[in-house]
Amino acid sequence: MLQRRRISFLIGSLALLLAGCASGKKAQKGQAEQGKMGQKAKMKKMMKKMQKMDKSKMPTDKDVRARVTQKEGKVTYWVLPGPRELGDRFGTKENPKLTAALPEKAPEPVKKLVDKFPGLIGVPEKGRTYKDGTTFTKKPGPFGDKGVPVKSSTLDLTYIDRQSKDNNQAPPIKTADEVEADITFTDPKGNNYRIEPMLVIQPPLPGYKTQGGVMTDDTHHGTTGTGSPLMPEVYTWGAFWAVGNVMINGEVADKKKVMHCMTTETVRDKNYELAMQSELPLAKEDTIAGQMHHTHCIVLPVTLTPKGPKFEPVKTAFELPNGKKQPFIHIMYENDTLAEGPNWNGPTGE
Repeated sequence: MLQRRRISFLIGSLALLLAGCASGKKAQKGQAEQGKMGQKAKMKKMMKKMQKMDKSKMPTDKDVRARVTQKEGKVTYWVLPGPRELGDRFGTKENPKLTAALPEKAPEPVKKLVDKFPGLIGVPEKGRTYKDGTTFTKKPGPFGDKGVPVKSSTLDLTYIDRQSKDNNQAPPIKTADEVEADITFTDPKGNNYRIEPMLVIQPPLPGYKTQGGVMTDDTHHGTTGTGSPLMPEVYTWGAFWAVGNVMINGEVADKKKVMHCMTTETVRDKNYELAMQSELPLAKEDTIAGQMHHTHCIVLPVTLTPKGPKFEPVKTAFELPNGKKQPFIHIMYENDTLAEGPNWNGPTGE
């Protein structure tokens, strides 16, 4: 039932996204190219308008600012692609669950996105492998068990949460929520990165409930319907979903990528393995940096286009052993400090 509701909301959310960002679908074939240019111009104009708008004057029902920082020289990990062990909520080989199956009536853009990146809502049966009674994802992805400490990183992030729920009748970029972000790090080869969120979006991905694009003092991932189920459900002090740019070595490397940052309970143990749901909360002495919270940012292989979200690998500078560039960014600040904001209502390790 949960998966059915999730899929229904998926279709509704993406239909809204497509409606909000696209126009002229009924244009004649000879006008297709002109319509395409018109969609891009309309989207660009709307984004510029929203960037200039004073969002604090938009309708709000709360006013929460949550700031998290991490100074240079502290522990930060670059997550490498890897397989993910699947827990009980994914079912068994005989009775699989969360298979990322979509109804036949789902719009083609939805089918294409989920087909290329099913981890948004689950793992297809063909994407699973079985070993000694345990199920894993067949292909490596952003939620593996291997990470590499980076040489340089800084974090100064403020979640500005003014909405308690999403407005599904509005375009995805129309929200009162905002972020202030200075996010820098290097990859394992020493390339310098900066993540630049341009606009908070709600709901940014199919089926997600995001409190208007910035979430504070809540839970997500797992079976909540918000965030990939490949992550365990986690207490979330602050999180945002946005569209933005990726800077590498001082230049714009990729544009309009969907990105997600979250300050949550720690989900990686001393061996840097991603915890299963049954293993949470981790004891403080069992965490990678001896503290109960950390901040992680992921840039997904999803680009916001005039026709909606589209699967596109992130353009990184880090080459994997197979000779290909890593198609996503997942960076984890393990020594973060909660500077100001709501009370921490997650595990304390005491």
